[in-house]
Amino acid sequence: MKETAAPDINHERVDKLHRSETPEGTADRQLRVRSLVCDYVAFVTRTLRGSGVPDRDLDDEVQRTFIAAAHRIDDIRPGTERGFLFAVATKVAARSFRTRARRREVLNVDAAEQLEAAATPERIADQKQTCEVFDRILAGIAPSLRSVFVLHAFEELNTRETAAALGIPLGTVASRLRRARSLLRVKIAAVSALA
Repeated sequence: MKETAAPDINHERVDKLHRSETPEGTADRQLRVRSLVCDYVAFVTRTLRGSGVPDRDLDDEVQRTFIAAAHRIDDIRPGTERGFLFAVATKVAARSFRTRARRREVLNVDAAEQLEAAATPERIADQKQTCEVFDRILAGIAPSLRSVFVLHAFEELNTRETAAALGIPLGTVASRLRRARSLLRVKIAAVSALA
């Protein structure tokens, strides 16, 4: 999967929104929201990308994720921030997918994404096509399997951390991970056979 820079977060917008939602607007809450954004913006970006959000929509969906978190900052227990943001980001990604489906948008590739330095055009095209095919394959598996696979494979969480992030038992994580890997192998083999 392609790694791009995390989007810039409009801290003033998040702070203003948080102050309007909490009349007391305590400095502690504002600091907590700001540190949440600073500490987890790359994680949220990877989660959204792994959930199938196109690169052109990432900035907006990252903002929506942190705005939702700012609304519920008092509900986020210390130490559970990553799991909370993962749950919010996957819901934001699902809503984004439904919105695009309603509009029947054709997902085209931005011109800026087509160019990468230090590689031949053929290699760039092959890498981009491989990433797009894998993204489509990953988007084609059940969200429950995909979320476990993304956390384990891309976010490098171990089984216990994945279970805590998703709020599911360890055995469920292990079986979903096994099923996701098996399903991905089959789908990748089918695509490879066509190539």
